Amino acid sequence: MKRTRFMSQVLAFALALSFVVVLSLPADAAEVDATTLLELQKALSSAQDGDVINITDVANYMNVTGELTIPDGVTVNNSAEKYVYIYGELTIYGAFNNYGAIEIKGKGTIGNRGYFANYHTFSILDNGMFYNSHAFYNSGTMVNNWTFDNYYLFTNDNYLLNQGTVYNHGIIRNYGGNINNAGIIKNHGDLTTAYFSNHSGIIENYHVIHNIDHFNNAFGIINIYGKLVNDAYFSNYDGTVNNFGDGVTGPDTAKWDGNALINHVKAYAEVSASVVKLTGNQNLLIITITEYLYDGSKVITNYPMMINNNAAGTYKVGEYKVYVDTKGNTQIRACHFVP
Repeated sequence: MKRTRFMSQVLAFALALSFVVVLSLPADAAEVDATTLLELQKALSSAQDGDVINITDVANYMNVTGELTIPDGVTVNNSAEKYVYIYGELTIYGAFNNYGAIEIKGKGTIGNRGYFANYHTFSILDNGMFYNSHAFYNSGTMVNNWTFDNYYLFTNDNYLLNQGTVYNHGIIRNYGGNINNAGIIKNHGDLTTAYFSNHSGIIENYHVIHNIDHFNNAFGIINIYGKLVNDAYFSNYDGTVNNFGDGVTGPDTAKWDGNALINHVKAYAEVSASVVKLTGNQNLLIITITEYLYDGSKVITNYPMMINNNAAGTYKVGEYKVYVDTKGNTQIRACHFVP
């Protein structure tokens, strides 16, 4: 009786253990290696949820042409020592982890709609394009020489060199890494960065750039149509920051350093004139230029000069040329800008 009860307990434990194993490792899950494009295509065509495909030991590079899709629930890991070149179209719905080297070349495209992680080397070259509409994590080295289009989330923990064009419509988080821009970045989303170097590049910001550590603008151009929030250190050496929008803000503890930090760009200007009658045959002409800036403020500058009574002429005042026609000593017959 005791023996029967003991065997029943053992059998129940074994059934429970097998149930746990089945839950943690589905019977239909598989892990396969691919060393050629043909093997990769074959593995992807039959892949099921939970499968893992490892690109390893590529003999003489791997040229991906045509269309290649990583299905949802499938993970591809690239750890090949040779380069994997993307000349065709790779679409990711599952997950792609790069531990080796990938280059997008010759109008090739990677479209990430699942998860893409780079732990080593990832380059966009020669008319290539990377389109991200889900999650992209970089802890290796990423070089963009053509187009990187982000519509969701890009997190950089190491190094991004941009010499092409980055379009951001989502979120870029650069907390533990370094972004070095020598190309063009067009930001329509949120760009939060701990270390950013804009060296001879162009940044067009239409929404929010938030600096939380160090932002260095050297020989670069930053056009602000939205807002730049500086909470730390912003250095600007031989660079240009043009404010067309909400401006540059930050706490009193933030440090601004450099020359010609902010150019408050004017939206338009108006001109007016008045005459002060003096004794003799000359009067005092005062030309007033009112410049309206994109941040809502205005700058008023007066330019006084001596003129003959009832004079008419064109005058150089600041960066403008103004035509003024006077009569009756103090009357203004005409006043307007001239080319």
